[in-house]
Amino acid sequence: MSKTKELFMRLREEDDFINEHIIICTLEPEGTVTTAPNSNK
Repeated sequence: MSKTKELFMRLREEDDFINEHIIICTLEPEGTVTTAPNSNK
């Protein structure tokens, strides 16, 4: 399992984090993951 997928699985368990942030995943060889505040609330 890739580190990126592992991170997403962990983040999915953090409902508060998911509710407050938009997760942006750039699928590049290095598997960059960034988050941004969710402004749709």
